Amino acid sequence: GELLEAVQTVLGRGETYGTGRAVARALEQVLVGARTGRPAPAAPRSGLGPAVEAETEALALPGPQDAHEKTPRDLRLDPARSTLDRRRELLLRRLTVCGIPYAQEQEVAGAAGGEGLTTRWQVRWTPATAAMLTAAGARGVTPAQAAEGVLRQR
Repeated sequence: GELLEAVQTVLGRGETYGTGRAVARALEQVLVGARTGRPAPAAPRSGLGPAVEAETEALALPGPQDAHEKTPRDLRLDPARSTLDRRRELLLRRLTVCGIPYAQEQEVAGAAGGEGLTTRWQVRWTPATAAMLTAAGARGVTPAQAAEGVLRQR
């Protein structure tokens, strides 16, 4: 705490804007960085993490192996006509209910301003996704159980 304040005061000359912001960005790169670690392979894991990873792989959705991607993948799903899209939609909605930052639904406009038949999502696996899967694992070991646990608690 005090070390950071001293660095900010000396290098940023007490400025909150301008030089102060540049110093804050530099400190973020040095002290925080962007790399994430991972537990040892033999370390026990919550059942939810491995279950979601297996399901994303089976549904050809981005998983931990795609964490390096900088931009989200855009998906247009037609759950009424495609079994695969229905399964994808269900997983994305369950993860959203659990508060896991993985998918964000986008607005779709239908013909003549009506309701669209398809759904559009932006999907991306991030370190926050993995972290929240661990936290949401307290509600259940599958996406269905975790979503049900969250909804029952509301």
